[in-house]
This record gives sequence, C-alpha cells and structure tokens, in this order.
Amino acid sequence: MIVDTEKVSELFTEMREQEQERIRQIGKACAKLRDEAIKGRKVSGVEKIWLEDREYYEGIDDMSRSSGEYSKSSSPDGVLEQNVTTNSKCTAFFNLTRQFCDSASARMGDILLPAGDWNWHVKPTPIPDDIPAETKEEAEEKVEKGEDRIKDWLVECHYHTEVRRVLEDSAIVGTGVLKGPVPILSTAKLTKKTDSGVALIIEKKTTPASFHVKPENFFPDPSCGDNIHRGSYVFERDDITAKTLTELKQDPLYLSAQIDLVLDEGPGKKNYSSGIKSETTNYSDSYEIWYGYCMLSKKDVSAAMMDTSEVDKPDDLIPVVITLVNDTVIKAALNPLDSGEFPFDVMPWQRQEGKWAGIGVARQGRTPQEMLNASTRVLMENAGLGGSPQLIIREELIRPADGSWDITRGKVWIVTERADVRSVSDAITTIDIPIIQNDLSAIIQLAYKMMEDSTGILFIMQGQQGSAPDTVGGMEILQRNSSAILRRLARTFDESITEPHIRRYYEHLLMYGSDDEKGDMQINAIGSTALVEREINAMQAQQLLQASLNPTFGIDPEKAMEEVLKSQRFISDKWLMSDAKKKENAQNQPMIPQLEVAKLKSEAEQSRVQAQEDTKRFKIKSDMDRDQVYSQGVARRDEMSSQKAVMEMQLKKELAMLDYANKNQISLDKVKADLAQTTMKLQLQEKLSMPGGPGGQVSTPLVEPPGRAPDGESYQK
Repeated sequence: MIVDTEKVSELFTEMREQEQERIRQIGKACAKLRDEAIKGRKVSGVEKIWLEDREYYEGIDDMSRSSGEYSKSSSPDGVLEQNVTTNSKCTAFFNLTRQFCDSASARMGDILLPAGDWNWHVKPTPIPDDIPAETKEEAEEKVEKGEDRIKDWLVECHYHTEVRRVLEDSAIVGTGVLKGPVPILSTAKLTKKTDSGVALIIEKKTTPASFHVKPENFFPDPSCGDNIHRGSYVFERDDITAKTLTELKQDPLYLSAQIDLVLDEGPGKKNYSSGIKSETTNYSDSYEIWYGYCMLSKKDVSAAMMDTSEVDKPDDLIPVVITLVNDTVIKAALNPLDSGEFPFDVMPWQRQEGKWAGIGVARQGRTPQEMLNASTRVLMENAGLGGSPQLIIREELIRPADGSWDITRGKVWIVTERADVRSVSDAITTIDIPIIQNDLSAIIQLAYKMMEDSTGILFIMQGQQGSAPDTVGGMEILQRNSSAILRRLARTFDESITEPHIRRYYEHLLMYGSDDEKGDMQINAIGSTALVEREINAMQAQQLLQASLNPTFGIDPEKAMEEVLKSQRFISDKWLMSDAKKKENAQNQPMIPQLEVAKLKSEAEQSRVQAQEDTKRFKIKSDMDRDQVYSQGVARRDEMSSQKAVMEMQLKKELAMLDYANKNQISLDKVKADLAQTTMKLQLQEKLSMPGGPGGQVSTPLVEPPGRAPDGESYQK
C-alpha cells in the first residue's frame, strides 16, 4: 500500500489549522466575557470608590494631592504633573483613616488567626457514608488524618499570611478576595542518610495552595448579584514578564505555539488599568495575563488539547480554566474540582444589598475624616495668622531708617516733621487675630467621636483609653460592648471565607488524597466566634488560673494555663511539658509551693467547715440541754419552795412552843414530854375505838362537839 505523504501532511496541516482556528475562537469568546466583566464592574462605580478609599488610606485628597513637587491626576490614566502653586493654605492630610484601618485589620487578624491555633476544625458525621462496615474509631482516625493533611497544605502555602492580606484589603476598600485551592508545583528539600553521608534530595510535587488576590484584579460576572458563585464566569488579572512566558513553554500543560505568537506580538496590549501606579503595568516588558473560569463545550475543550474522556455526554458544558495573554489562549485546562466551583471567596467588611463588594472602614469613616481635615486645616491657618499681629502704620508720622517696611528685631524708625509726641505712639497700631482654638478643638474631638461611631472601631480596641471611664467596671462594660463588631466580623468571615474555602480543600482531598485520609467529615467553622469570646475573656484567664490551683474547684491547672497562653497569643505546645517530663517531675521534685499553699488552704477550709458543723451540733445540743436544765431548775425551785414552807412552819411551831413555854413558865423539854404523852393517849384511844376493839376511854376531850356524841362518849359515837 502506497501512502501519499503529501496528502497526509496536508491533512495534518489542515487539522492543525482547524485546531488553531477553534482555539482562536475560544480566545475571542473568553475575551468577550472578560470585556463584559470589565465593563460591568466599571459601570457599577465600585472602582471609583476603591480608588477614593485607597487615596484616603494613603493620605491623599484634592487639597493634599498638589502639596508635593509632583502630583498625579485623580483619573486612572492620569500622569505625573509638576506643581506650580502659590497657595498659602494648609494642605496637610491628618490621616485618621489609616490608623483605624490598620487597627481593625490587625485586631481581626490576631483574633481569627491566632498563633498555634486554627479558626476551624472538622469532625466525622454521625453516620459515615463512605464505608458502611467501617467502625467509629476507624472513621474518626480517617477524619483526623484528613484534617492534618488539609492543615499541612495550608501551612505550606502560608495560609495565615495570605488571609491577613485579605483582611487588610477588606478593611480598606471593604472587599477582600482569597483564591484557592489551586494546584501549584512546589519544591520540597529533604535530607537522606546514605552510606557516603547525608544527601540532599529535592522533590517536586503538585499541592493545592491559597493566594490573596487584589480586589482591583478580580472581575466576576456582572449578573452575579451579592454572590460571585451565582455568576457564569469569573476572571482574574495579573502581570507576567517575557522571561516568565518563555519559561512556561517548558510546561507541557501550556501551548508553546500560542506563547510564541504572544511573544511575537510583544507587550503593551492592556485591557484594564486600575489607576494605581505602583502596579507593574508601568513597565514596558510586562504582559497582561488573564485567568478565566467559565464553561465550554466538549468539542471546544478537545480542540484545546484537554482530556475529556471522563465526560459522558458530548453536549455537556465542562468547567474549564482558560489562560489568556494578548487575547491569545496559552493554556486551557479542566477545573481541578469536579464540582466546577470557582476557587474564589470574597470577604465583605460590611455587606451591601445586591452587591458582591462591601464597604470598608475607609468608606465608613470618610465623613469624619473630612471633618477632621477641614477643622484642623482651619486651626493651622488661624495659628499662622495669629502667630504675629496685624500692623496699621501711618506713613506720614514715621518712616523706617533702612527704607524697608519689614518688621525686624531692633528696627529703627524715624519720626517725620509732621509727627508730635502724642501722635508717634499712634503711628503703629497692632491687631491680634483670634485662633479660636477651643471651638476648633471641640470640632476635632467631635470628628474623633464620629469616627468611632461610624466605624464601630473604638479607641479601646486600639489599645487607647479614649473616652472610656477610668474605672475597672466601666472599662469592662465598654470592652464587652466594643466586641459586638468583632462578633459580626467573625461570623462574616466564617460564612464568606472559612467554610467554603475549607470545603473545597476537602473536595480536593477526596479527589486526589490518600484513601486512609478520606473520611466522611463536616467542616465546623465556629472557631472564629469562639476565638472572639476567648479574646474578650482574656482578662478573666488569670483569675481562672489562680482558681485552678485550689483542688476544691476541680479545675485542671494544665488546661487553664493552656487557655491563658492562647489568650496571650503564645503557642501552648512550646510551653507545656510532655507526659514523660510530668511523670519525672512528679517523682523527683517536691510539691510546688503554690500547690502546697493551695493544699494547706484546702485543708484549712475543710477544718473551717468541720468546725462550723461542730458548732451547729453543739448549739443544738446546748439548746436541748438548756431546756432540760430549765425543767430541772423549775422542779428544784418548787422543791426548795416546799422545803422552805415546811421549814417556816417548823420554825413557827418552835416559836409558838417557846412562846407558850415562856408564858406558862415551863421548859421546852416539859412541853415536849406533855405533847408526847398526849400523843400516846390519842393513839391508844384511837386503837381502842376501832370497830371490833375492846372499847373504853383513855383520853377525855376537853370540849365535846354539840350534837355529835353524848358527854363522855366522843370516842364511841
């Protein structure tokens, strides 16, 4: 079989031309979408707001713009102009905007990105869906490994540094943009011990990374509303040099023939200018490169030399990443994520209804900044006018000896012939211009107060007391009230950055990670709010640590100290002892004085409680004994009263006997004997008179009661 090489060559040439044409069509389509995004953002007016806010942050307004030797026009395409002005007014910009923007972004960075900690964590779902037979312990182990892998990726790309830059942009212009995860080729340096010694090994691997993107270089779909992910596409702009473009030809993912076309065209084709002259667009050898995230058909994707074997239907729209330079496609790749989600997250400092861009501190405090500039400039101008008096001179009365009317020290004046002694003192009259410092200072203080009220960033959050009450309670109340803005920003950060960003990293892990790291997990971004609460309670952490030394409260001193270290932004792992060190110290070292004191305090407290219980029991017993003693006392008193009465009666008896004896001239013994004899007679008579007795009368009564018994028969009847 004879093959016609010319026809085969012509066929391949025709196919390449068709592919080139299709790639050019892709470039035109993407360039059209890019131009729509540029126009839509410009029409929205957000670019003008960003430019004004950044100028205020840099201390530039219409008055101060011309204060230097050279100034730039306020238009984006303005050039430097030499200033020739005789304006004597004060043009200084008293920058309060920079102070509040830097304080706000730094404060949020310290809270949301603490040293040695993260503002998110993952946990397994209640019922894992990946492997039904998987045990709970295995699922938790996978989730833990997956979390460690994501954190390792974030550490390698300096995630905290990039997020701080996002917070700075958000505070200044109201919008911060974070990009990721995007695959990058990273270089890892390792050391390996060999027979000949230690060898240095350099490995190259593809890992996901996150980057900060300037808002001026970010162009979403104009119809996205307040959420960029609702749009159909998004573009990112950057600058690239010819040297870097040439190096990209070695990458098989880039189209080297297309890069040659770009290099032949040369730099200079600019589709956008932000007006910020610090960017590299001023250099003549820089190219404008665009990264577009959009949807293409399978046929267009195949023409751009992308693998579409995993796409089922030929009519499917595929999420792709197109790289343009000079409207020429130099790379076309599938979106690394199967979901096709844009790898961008936007952090609005203060949301605007229906807009994806927010409002920053510079815009919130623009009016107070204008008030401060106006009042302070008037104060400076008045100070200049009032620094020396205004002079009213009568030329016909005096003249300067040197012929110059300038006022200098030790100047000599000559009196004219028309002047007299009195008129000479009136020849020069001075008028003092009032500075009205008190009134202008009140306006300046009002501007400071309005800056706090309009931004929500109090001076106490910047480390200054400001108008805070000089009492512990007042400072604590004001500190808690000032934390409201921190809580709102923390929730916004969780919703706008943390949750969607880490969720895409989790998707990347499921697609490209190791099987033992793929677990059914959920992202929990409540860490930001918890960190805000930790920051607010930092002052109470020391009291918690003191309380933990008392075993009575049951607080773990180690955990309490860990919270104190975190509240002071220290890395707790560097300070806490290992388990082996704890065991060694427990065996070899004596008890820590603070713990010994706490133990003694605890024992004293227990003794005090025991003493209180003993006192209560003694009091109860005393009350009971008192009642018993009282009863016994009453009985004793009654007994003594009875004994007293008997003794009184006995005494009265003896006194009566003595009285009777004295009166009858008889002795006491005789009386007792007579009484005894009478008693014996009465007793004998009683026995004789008993029923059945012998009867008879021994004793004769002196008087017989009438009607009772006949005389002489009283004992019988």
